[in-house]
Amino acid sequence: MSIDRDSLFSSNHMKRRRKSGSHLDSLSSFALRFKRHLRLQTPNSLNRSKEVVLQSQNVKPSAEVLQRNVPISQYTELNGLTVRSLTSMHGSIEHASIPKNGLNGNFVLEEGKSTSELCTWKIGGPARYTSIARDQKTMLELVKFSFLHGLDFLVVGKGSNLLFDDKGFDGVVVVNRICFVQELPIAQLSTSTEPQSAGTYRVRAGGGMPFDGLGWHTARRHWSGLEFASGIPGTVGGAVFMNAGANGQCVWDRLVSVEFVTLDGRLHEWKAERGELGPSRYRWSPFQEMKDLAAITAATFELEHGPDAPKTVKDMYRRRKDSQPLKYRTAGCVFRNPDDPELPSAGALIDQAGLKGFTVGGAAVSDIHANFFINEKGNTTTAAELQALIGTVKDVILRQTGYELEEEIRKIPFQRQQKDDSET
Repeated sequence: MSIDRDSLFSSNHMKRRRKSGSHLDSLSSFALRFKRHLRLQTPNSLNRSKEVVLQSQNVKPSAEVLQRNVPISQYTELNGLTVRSLTSMHGSIEHASIPKNGLNGNFVLEEGKSTSELCTWKIGGPARYTSIARDQKTMLELVKFSFLHGLDFLVVGKGSNLLFDDKGFDGVVVVNRICFVQELPIAQLSTSTEPQSAGTYRVRAGGGMPFDGLGWHTARRHWSGLEFASGIPGTVGGAVFMNAGANGQCVWDRLVSVEFVTLDGRLHEWKAERGELGPSRYRWSPFQEMKDLAAITAATFELEHGPDAPKTVKDMYRRRKDSQPLKYRTAGCVFRNPDDPELPSAGALIDQAGLKGFTVGGAAVSDIHANFFINEKGNTTTAAELQALIGTVKDVILRQTGYELEEEIRKIPFQRQQKDDSET
């Protein structure tokens, strides 16, 4: 095991002690004992730390560490695990000194973080562990780590269609922050100084990239095809998973390929030209039926030159802003629109039933758009109240029309083995 002394001890402390040779010797001796897998001695106050910092290489911590929820610094046998920047000599965790957290396989496990901080509904109990992945390598390492220890694993982007349990999540929640945009011109390249002025282009984006941001980015460069993304409060990965859409358009209309990780820690790529992505269906993708899907890490879209793209994206956003409660704590549309062309939209059905403004505890049907349910009371609103509101609305619509609304949101149980077959 290796350890960077500068990352273990605070730089200010080292500067103050640099003149003291005897003290430097003691620090060196201390680091050497740590290298030899001896117990890392920390003040009692540090033992209350709720952070575990891991590096990807040979991630093999003992199961005891995970089962007891005790900081790794308290354990003598580290089993080849590299621990970096767990604490400073002054007894505080220095996040800034953690080397590239979420990158190149380095990751932090945070214990007890509320899932309400990971979703747009702002509802949910504590997660056993939470982490961040900023690249594919780190995502792969987190998947392997969770698989190795039999931990439930869940990847979230912005959490814009998730309802966590009031008890939280008994596993590892990974926030997908793989955020990049790569421009891939493929045909009829322009000879002007502005490469986006003509031709057909492919844009590859990270799974953690805000889908709304990608729509604005491409439109401003006069690429047409993703203007409908403006105002959709999710990530590229979430948009692909749900086949998000608006104004008669959807992700599958522009999707070329998808890169994803499975629970066995392998990276895959499916391409439309090979028929692997399947046909476009309303709010459906084959990823929703994959039992071993861990995360969507990137997607590539095909666009074309569109002089009116900047204006179109602004117009679409204005319409969405005027017709949807974007400023409130919501999770987007709760129900899918009916497949039956004879029936109106789910929002219209709820509106016609007189349910706008209907509440259960702190959960309410929006007065602006009836297919949006709002968390009106912040931290006091519970998942149980939202579940009750969803169930009541479904019952009313079923009695009045004979049609059973199908939920578009994903309910995340405390333990994943409790999930329905439709959930991933």
